[in-house]
Amino acid sequence: MDIFMDSTNTLSLSTRLSKNKFLFYNVINSVETNVNDIDVTTIFSDAKNNDIGTNADFNINHRKEFDETSHYLEIDANHSNSSYDFTSNRATLSSETNDMLEKDFFFNKSGVTTFSLDYYKSNENSILELGTRFEFKRLTDKTTSIVNTIPPTETNVDYIYNDGIYAGYAVYERSLENFILKGGLRMEHIKLDFKSPQDAFNKNYTDLFPFASIAYKKNGHSFSLNYSRRISRPRVWALSSITTQSDNYSQYKGNPNINPEYAHKMEFNYYKRFSKFSISSSIFHLS
Repeated sequence: MDIFMDSTNTLSLSTRLSKNKFLFYNVINSVETNVNDIDVTTIFSDAKNNDIGTNADFNINHRKEFDETSHYLEIDANHSNSSYDFTSNRATLSSETNDMLEKDFFFNKSGVTTFSLDYYKSNENSILELGTRFEFKRLTDKTTSIVNTIPPTETNVDYIYNDGIYAGYAVYERSLENFILKGGLRMEHIKLDFKSPQDAFNKNYTDLFPFASIAYKKNGHSFSLNYSRRISRPRVWALSSITTQSDNYSQYKGNPNINPEYAHKMEFNYYKRFSKFSISSSIFHLS
């Protein structure tokens, strides 16, 4: 829904709701042999998995225009919730043990809230962009595994994960005859906390990400050279030191000491348009 408060102010509201459900089967038949190719262990597992998820997104946006689309201020807020409920029933037959009935219950709930403020102003020869962005994430996960042994074995794993990203940026672009110069800087501060009965850790760090570009155009030829610093953050499942097992041979464990991955990218582009075709090429280096 868009509300036009006056000729320069627009308020927008939106929501999206969704639900999904999956039912799938998984059959594993594995045979272990020794160095003499003699069968040692045979395991047959038949699993029925049921997965139900819901998602809800809410957004509010306010845009103030000072000079149509060349000069404006925009505020945007978004909140999303999602839940994930997974049940797995497995019947396992092993040549070493009796039949085992196993059950896994996973419940995951996440909430993400973002807020951004962006300012944009352009004229004939320059463009200025300023902004801030805040993102808050909370994840909770509860896992229960029951194995029908004598006596029955039950394993419970719970964790809570929170992180916050606080960012600000500035970008300036200037046109000079056949050249276009553009530079910018983004600063981010990241804070995250992880808590579970088995583990707990937190991290805080601040990073700077510069960007620079120079472009040249003349007689239909276009050249550009760009540089940027980038970051790739580990997901929560890569940080958790909790061991999860999907079957008798598959298990996963993360590492809370993993650091973000950084990269420097250099890129050179060339473009030429002719009457009936065009040529475009690009060379980049990532380190």
